[in-house]
Amino acid sequence: MPGAVLTKAALFISAFLLAFEIILTGCAPMVPPEILDAEDRIASGRTLDSTKSLDLKLSAPDMIARRKILLIVDSIINEEYSTAETKSALKGIQDDPEVSRDIKIDAGYLLSMVDKIDSRNKDIERLQNKNSRLVGERNDAERALKDKDARIDELVTANEELQFKLKKLEETYQKAEKRRGIRK
Repeated sequence: MPGAVLTKAALFISAFLLAFEIILTGCAPMVPPEILDAEDRIASGRTLDSTKSLDLKLSAPDMIARRKILLIVDSIINEEYSTAETKSALKGIQDDPEVSRDIKIDAGYLLSMVDKIDSRNKDIERLQNKNSRLVGERNDAERALKDKDARIDELVTANEELQFKLKKLEETYQKAEKRRGIRK
C-alpha cells in the first residue's frame, strides 16, 4: 500500500512538473527538424547541401530569425554574401521587438563578425593594390637597371674600342717618328 501511494505521488509530481514546464515555456514554437538539422550541419563546420529544405512556412518571429541567421552563416561560409544585405538583415533581427533576446545576441555576434570580415577584406584589398603597385615599381626599376647595364656595356665596349684605336694611333705615331729619325 505505501508503494502504491508513492507511485501515485511520483506520477502526480511528474504531471505537475510537466504542466509547470509547459506554463513556464509558454507557447514557445517547436523548432522544425529541418532547421535543427541545418543548424547541426553548420555548427559542425559543413555547408548546407541545399537551402530548399529551409523553405518552410514559419510564423514565429524567432524561427524566421533563426532561419535568416542560418542562411547568413551558410552564405558566409560559402563566401557568397553581400555585406550590405547581410548587415541590414542582422540589424533587422536585432531591431525586431518580437524576437527573443538570445537570437538578438546571436545576430549581434554575427554582425560584429561580418564587420570584422569586411574590414579584413578591405585591408587585404588595400594591401593587394599596394603590392601590385610595388611590383609594378619594382618591374620598372628592374627595366631601368637593365637599360643602365646595357648602356654601361655599350660605353665599356666603346671605351675599349677607343683605347684600342688610341693604342694603334700611338703605335702608328711612334713608327712614323722612328721613320723620320726623330725618335729612336
